[in-house]
Amino acid sequence: MKVEKIDRSPRGFAARNGISVGTVYIEIREGRLSAKKLRKRTIITQQAEDSWLAALPDMVIDINGRLVASN
Repeated sequence: MKVEKIDRSPRGFAARNGISVGTVYIEIREGRLSAKKLRKRTIITQQAEDSWLAALPDMVIDINGRLVASN
């Protein structure tokens, strides 16, 4: 059985979540996404990714059919 490697870099995180690498670093700088450092490498753990996703606001549709953030 082959184990699939997951890219834990900001670039891999950005690709998995459909955002830019710049946005990843903004989220880290603003404290909404935690990251680890190993020398020069930045690592985003699965737990940090799950927490970041869970903290995002839910999307709802208003009575006029427009998407709005609930938070």
